[in-house]
Amino acid sequence: MNEMGWKTHLGPGRHNVTSAYYWYFRNPSGGAAEYGFDTDRVSKSWVPRDIEPTDGAFAEWSLEEGLDRFAGLQREVQQA
Repeated sequence: MNEMGWKTHLGPGRHNVTSAYYWYFRNPSGGAAEYGFDTDRVSKSWVPRDIEPTDGAFAEWSLEEGLDRFAGLQREVQQA
């Protein structure tokens, strides 16, 4: 996404409630777009619960600057 001009807004990280990984990007329209995966699925054994809205309820962890801080550590992809 970064290589296509979509800069990191927030992430990557992991949401506490759904257990999903996320990465928010600044989209060309000026807002943020979320890429997410590995969300929990609701099964017949699911029980609803209340979640206290706190700073820590949004994410278990998050890299605010994206992966840019690791830029010098990443291997380059070989083009065929």
